[in-house]
Amino acid sequence: MDDEQRVTVPLGGDDSPTYAELREYAAGIGLDIDSDVYGSAAMAVALLHDDPTAPWEATVTWRWAERRWTPVAVELRSRTGEPVTANAWRAVRPAAVIEDTRARLQWGHGATATHLAGRGEADAAEVVRRVGDGLTVEAPARPGRPPVYSDKHYWEVGAVYSRAKATASQRPVRAVARAFAERFPGVDGARDTRAKAWVREARRRGYIEAEG
Repeated sequence: MDDEQRVTVPLGGDDSPTYAELREYAAGIGLDIDSDVYGSAAMAVALLHDDPTAPWEATVTWRWAERRWTPVAVELRSRTGEPVTANAWRAVRPAAVIEDTRARLQWGHGATATHLAGRGEADAAEVVRRVGDGLTVEAPARPGRPPVYSDKHYWEVGAVYSRAKATASQRPVRAVARAFAERFPGVDGARDTRAKAWVREARRRGYIEAEG
């Protein structure tokens, strides 16, 4: 296994949605890509798709160390010969690009493991799966320290908050608390502040539009 892997994604084209946008679309048509076999298959195809209309591409270098993949570089390249300027960089959302490439790596490891298992190479498949687990960013909380949540978590928070705000169906922060209550017991309690903290961080990462 290589210690580094470079993953490239198209940017700014007519048909190059990010992983977060693909997840939102799948949810909108009733597909849970984490459990629905059809949703997962559609996502796999989308993640492999390249957009020839995209004027830019971003490449993330992932390094394997201490049983975990870590993004160590993000590069921007023009496909049309345009110069890479400060304005071009400002249009790039590094967090979204990293999450997009993470999803592609995760899918690649999963597909390889499935292929190996199908050939009867169960031991090799298990190794691939374990290496793929190193792409997750959730980490157990250390004593006295707050838990660490993935960028995917904050994107989901932003999606729930923005949807509630747009439809005015309920208070946005309350909508976030209720949406995550099953996964995080007690988060919808009157004195629990986790939902507010998640919303603040989602806004900081650009997943919720700034107000005012």
